[in-house]
Amino acid sequence: MKKALLIILAGVMLLMSGCALLTEYSPDVESYDAQSVASDGQADNYWPAVQMVQPFVISRDVGSSGKLIGNSVLVTIFIHDTESGFNDYEREERLGWLSEATQWLEAQAKNAGHIANFIYGAEHLVIDHEMNRPFSTERAISGVTMEAYEQLEALDGPYLYEYLKERHDAKNVGFIFFINKDARSYSHIATRYSTGIFYFESCVIFAAQNGNPVDASVVAHEILHLFGALDLYFALLPDDERNELAKLYFPNDIMISARRELDSFAIGDLTAYLIGWRDSIDIRLVYFLLGYRDHASEVRG
Repeated sequence: MKKALLIILAGVMLLMSGCALLTEYSPDVESYDAQSVASDGQADNYWPAVQMVQPFVISRDVGSSGKLIGNSVLVTIFIHDTESGFNDYEREERLGWLSEATQWLEAQAKNAGHIANFIYGAEHLVIDHEMNRPFSTERAISGVTMEAYEQLEALDGPYLYEYLKERHDAKNVGFIFFINKDARSYSHIATRYSTGIFYFESCVIFAAQNGNPVDASVVAHEILHLFGALDLYFALLPDDERNELAKLYFPNDIMISARRELDSFAIGDLTAYLIGWRDSIDIRLVYFLLGYRDHASEVRG
């Protein structure tokens, strides 16, 4: 009972933070032998080492940025508030990070057998947005604030989305806010229940976190969130065993960390599934997301 309550609580918090929650899944029964799944997502008996399933994830292939396939437009928004702003050098530096990040993502897509093409940097896709108050760096209890949504409304985000989607024959449109302050970067991710301004997915990238400057790897990490990727460094229920499993399952996945050279990262199976590059994943990764540590570890092999 205690474990169930913890999982429910963590799931609610994850929903509030704008991240994905894996609520239920339907196994691909043709992909394995006579094993069955209980209604609560646990195996009736022992799971073999490899069981491929198709989990239901409420942020997968929804919102203004669905699957990371085809044309994706990225609108870059530089915030100039009453406390901070950007000079020409700083703007170009961040556009350089964006270029490096998107080229890396396009190469990863090609390696996975897909075509991803990012459209960004043109004059109509770069906005300098003036604010007559400070852009808040405070994090709400849910992990994010309404700040980006409010500024997106001020910029008429819904119109931009429709206009850019048609102009560039794009499947996806994402919004990137750059703020020249020290704080933790975050993303707003749509779910199947998102309506209105909450349909439009954006990430907020600060200049540094605790004095450590961001770079292209952070930009790539946050962009992947727009397409449904999850943070893998804590998933739902953080503890030492889960961290060990995360390192085992996702040793080089960019969603487990973003504090290394970009070329040292890769996109693992779970992230590839969440962004639409795979049709199924190993059942162990479902257990990892849901917090069933015993089942995840007993079949790690």
